[in-house]
Amino acid sequence: FIISWISWIAFIVIAPIEVQAVIQYSSSYFPTLVNQINHVQHLTTQGFVVAFLLLLFLTITNSISVKFMSHTNFILTLWKLSIPVLVIVFFLSGKFELHNLTQYGGFAPQGAHGVFASLAIGGIILAFNGFQPGVALAGETKNPQKNIPIAIIGSLVICTAIYCLLQFSFLMAIPSQLLKNGWSNLSFAQEAGPLAGLLAILGVFWFIKFLYLDSLVSPMGTAMVFFAAAARSSFSMSKNLFLPKFFQKTTKKGIPVWGVVFNFFISCLIFLTFSGWQEMAAFYAAAICLCNSFIPLVLITLRKHQGANYLQHTFKIPCYKIFSFIAFYISNLMLYWCGWDMIFRLDAIIIIGLILVSLDSFLSQRVLFPDLKSSFSFFFLIISMSIASKLSNYGNGIGLIDTRSEFVVVFVLSTVIFSTSNLFCFSNQETSFKIREYRNL
Repeated sequence: FIISWISWIAFIVIAPIEVQAVIQYSSSYFPTLVNQINHVQHLTTQGFVVAFLLLLFLTITNSISVKFMSHTNFILTLWKLSIPVLVIVFFLSGKFELHNLTQYGGFAPQGAHGVFASLAIGGIILAFNGFQPGVALAGETKNPQKNIPIAIIGSLVICTAIYCLLQFSFLMAIPSQLLKNGWSNLSFAQEAGPLAGLLAILGVFWFIKFLYLDSLVSPMGTAMVFFAAAARSSFSMSKNLFLPKFFQKTTKKGIPVWGVVFNFFISCLIFLTFSGWQEMAAFYAAAICLCNSFIPLVLITLRKHQGANYLQHTFKIPCYKIFSFIAFYISNLMLYWCGWDMIFRLDAIIIIGLILVSLDSFLSQRVLFPDLKSSFSFFFLIISMSIASKLSNYGNGIGLIDTRSEFVVVFVLSTVIFSTSNLFCFSNQETSFKIREYRNL
């Protein structure tokens, strides 16, 4: 339940993140939408009204039909890919400043800490998790065995290529005179963003309008997909008895309408809970990293039961134990780098979820936790990572663990949890019973 709960909340929070981004970009033309306090852009009353209308638009769009949403998102995807590719072309067509890579502090002039912290608050984890709706909506594809790997691997490869080329071309195109005071003091005229500011320096003024238009269109495309994925997630949780049955109600076109409506209200509430885009993005990063940490453990457990006749494997990863541990370790590192502030909030969300599911189980007279032993690895992970993050120097931690030691600390925790996870999983008989039980729901 807990992983499903966190994953669902993570899907929901994407829509407010993208709506917040649209409003912040729009504030260049409509400054009354936001109010900047301590370098954080908070929504004003007008900003909240616009956010409400944009969320309402997403709700209506996802209530029409899956086919309409899919076709709309396909067009938006083509747009989102073409804009950064054209920016790369414009940057590479200018003068190459190769010494920008070595001078003015060289690589990572502010140290490794800023690089790791930016994974969460800078939206990097957010940007590279765009493949997840493809998994959530996999049940609606005609050939999941073929299309799912293409969607996951393809999206990661394309995003990596575009981001790397965009960053490289940006570094090469910056005039050296702008860096005479160092990277930390890099700024552009009229507080323009880095891409728009550099395009203006290069004289490509006509394309800046398309860039600003992209900053409005692209986030809404992402929000549309994740809004749909969150509704399907609530439908699946209801099928597994984690949410009330009314979440299973669908329209004639198969849309879980109550999930869509509930997502709308939760999204509105998120705007009142988090301050600005960076907090939302950091919380999403923490939530999704925790979910990703358990995928390798699930794979190890399922491989343990692979000889049973109730499990069929159509795709197998070679050297799965090695790849699983590497993925587990990296996911835990990224969770650690999200910082104490976000992990503390994640702990609070977990407690709220446990309270709600306990209340639902009490009212429906169901046994809530038939086997707490199988949950030991999860609670050990979240408690140990919470303690480690509190001792870290990320997100208002107390700073007892420095940047070098954090790799060793997380490695030791990961090794202990990974090596003992199979000791607490269900037996073959218990797993077989659970699968038959869920198939009959």
